Amino acid sequence: MKIHRRQFVAGASGIALTAGLAACGQQTTKAAEVAPTVQPAATVQNVLDADITEVKDELVETFLAESFNEGQPAAQAADVVTSWEELQTDPGLMSRAKTVVKDVGSNTLKAKSIADAESPDYIRFVASDFGKDGELAAAEFTITDAVLRSIAEANGYTAALKLETQPTVIVGLRGCALTDRDTASATGASITVKEAAVDHVRRRCLVCVWDTKTGNIQAFSGSTVPNLVNMQYYVFWRFFQTGQSPEKWTHGQTMACLLPQGLHQYTVGVHLRREPKTRQQPGALIQTTPTPVLRAKRDVGYSILDEWDPLDWEPGGSERGVRLVGVNIHAGVNRALPPYASKGCQTIFGWYTAGTTPEMLWKDFQSSLGITVSQDAAGAVKFTKEGAVFPYMLTTGRDARLHAAAAGDPVGIGALKRVLLGSKGKGASALREFLKLPAGDTVDGKVMAGLLKWQKGNDLPRDGVVTPKLSTDWKINAI
Repeated sequence: MKIHRRQFVAGASGIALTAGLAACGQQTTKAAEVAPTVQPAATVQNVLDADITEVKDELVETFLAESFNEGQPAAQAADVVTSWEELQTDPGLMSRAKTVVKDVGSNTLKAKSIADAESPDYIRFVASDFGKDGELAAAEFTITDAVLRSIAEANGYTAALKLETQPTVIVGLRGCALTDRDTASATGASITVKEAAVDHVRRRCLVCVWDTKTGNIQAFSGSTVPNLVNMQYYVFWRFFQTGQSPEKWTHGQTMACLLPQGLHQYTVGVHLRREPKTRQQPGALIQTTPTPVLRAKRDVGYSILDEWDPLDWEPGGSERGVRLVGVNIHAGVNRALPPYASKGCQTIFGWYTAGTTPEMLWKDFQSSLGITVSQDAAGAVKFTKEGAVFPYMLTTGRDARLHAAAAGDPVGIGALKRVLLGSKGKGASALREFLKLPAGDTVDGKVMAGLLKWQKGNDLPRDGVVTPKLSTDWKINAI
């Protein structure tokens, strides 16, 4: 299947590069004096009842400070991170960054609309197996223990999860919402949800805590994708490195990326550990499994036409491979638009007051994992569960909906089977053998990178996933 490359600039609804460059060098005007009022008491309160077309400069700066301080491994610090300090010392960079934030807040800048047939998240549903059911649906459905177990089984995660001995699993549902309000949470054995279109501005995902012993699920509004400001800033950086640019951006690049679906592993630690204490997030979840990530280098939308970054360095070794990219799970922190700070991290509605005290849904999420954050008399921050390891199963609301609809139908479930990052068992072994990689029974980051390379070499959609059709057509024998 040959795929034609789309245009360099986003569509008419969101001229990402053009709109931003037109504002380069312009000074931002003083915004309205009225800022959104935050009431931290209610965990389901919506602080964005109305669109914010203008926000106070200090809120913009708070968002940028959090966003550009988002963590990267220490080994990357010298060459890849555009820092808040650089923005503060460079009026041109600061002006450009503020302009992008305000363009997002006023809806002047929108994310590129990506068709399912080009989406790394949804192309697997563009098949005769699903028909109209594989498209975005408005109807509500329920998430249950049975649905999550069905997803785990179909993706080959069950053996890796060890559900009998691992009572807590974090689940990410990309493109999924509880209600029309993006600050909600819900708890129970059955959670009513619906699909949502991801726009990289508002929270359009859920991060859940699944108790595999009781079947109870706690769902929190959040995001599993980078925000539009960081995506646009990365496009800026890329453009300034080309011959088309009249000037060169000599600062380090800003790394916006999309974490692929799959089974990941996280450990409890400190997000932004290298930053000042007031910016650190104690009790966050830190990525520990290396994986390729997708970078939108031409516009502000993620497509199979974009480039998966293999990240050619591995901690502790000289061999070329993949490395950790610092895609953590943390509080969204921002109170303005976009309402979460992320270069690709998974975020949950909430923030830290006084730099250390978790608030809103983020505090509830930590509590659901047994994490508490406190300060002693001397002001030192302490948190429980440090070093504890949790699996993170990232999928989509659409996958969950189709699993819920296919309950009890072997044919329907069979169409949903996949081999992808984190799969363990015979399918993973067959894929390794097909790719001529060392024997093993798990799809890790290196196997995914090998699959992406093979898909690219055969003009196939680059999503790093083996579907039943692909397994049959190419005699991979993985499904």
